[in-house]
Amino acid sequence: ELWSPLGRAVIGGMIVSTFLTLIFIPVLYTSFEKGAEKRRQKRLNKT
Repeated sequence: ELWSPLGRAVIGGMIVSTFLTLIFIPVLYTSFEKGAEKRRQKRLNKT
């Protein structure tokens, strides 16, 4: 009874960190890479 809130916090933290590590960070990285590639292509096409 006393440990229930702590257990929820630990499990919730593990779920959130797993989501961030396995899904959010790779998606964010991919979107930044696509944007950087577009900027590189624009710069190469200008010259």
